[in-house]
Amino acid sequence: MDWPVMSAGGRLPSGRNVRIPAETRGAPPISPSRLACEHTGSKAWSTTAQNDVICAIVDALPWTRAIVSKEGLLLNISAVERETGLSKDVLRMWERRYAFPKPGRDDNGERQYTVAEVAKLRAIKRLMDVGMRPGKIIRSSLDELDALAQSRARKGQETVAPALERDVIAMLQGHNAAALQHALANMLMRQGLQRFVLDTVSALNRTVGDAWMRGELQVFEEHLYTEQLQVALRTAINAFPRQTGTPRVLLTTFPAEQHGLGLLMVEALLVPEGAQCI
Repeated sequence: MDWPVMSAGGRLPSGRNVRIPAETRGAPPISPSRLACEHTGSKAWSTTAQNDVICAIVDALPWTRAIVSKEGLLLNISAVERETGLSKDVLRMWERRYAFPKPGRDDNGERQYTVAEVAKLRAIKRLMDVGMRPGKIIRSSLDELDALAQSRARKGQETVAPALERDVIAMLQGHNAAALQHALANMLMRQGLQRFVLDTVSALNRTVGDAWMRGELQVFEEHLYTEQLQVALRTAINAFPRQTGTPRVLLTTFPAEQHGLGLLMVEALLVPEGAQCI
């Protein structure tokens, strides 16, 4: 397979900084955590393969710097934040509190994380999303974390998912935002806003969450689903006349909580009933 940016011979010199411009994006995105798959028991990637696929990582980690050193692919803290969903502050705090991760430093003193560390961080984040505390699991091996995630995930692989749920997962894995937007809008028009939220969105949220738990979706693919669903819900909510007076409902999250999809779903249920949501 030919990637859009390659040095001569399809390899990148050790230690070379790689920054790929926007016009070269479009290759199938490959998560850096997949480059550590020799630690997960899946198909192994050699050092040569790591060099050969580095140019395809940019879709998942836009405008970040990747360095190929003699130790393999190294990622800076911004890349790790986007890949794992863990903030820079959390990464630094864990480094101090738990002595993990243990990033190296480049010539400028910036943190550089290995793909093995990124794979473990991603596994920890998946388990945190289902309520586990990082202090209880951070010292576990990657194999142990993956086994725990599998046991926590719904047994979705053992049953045939409804067609819509299968299609949505395929759209996310194929990064087909237009098709996903059309599918959501079409279902919303057929069901109506409230039924769409209760019958379709709730099931899709579980399906996408389970796929993320099993490692079938990357962070940016999960974010693609959230973004397209928010667009569909906001469009439908804005189609209702703006209410004044009572009942007036204040919708808010806890401080520093960045996930507001649940509140948007609540608003979608209340607005058709004449509530003014703030």
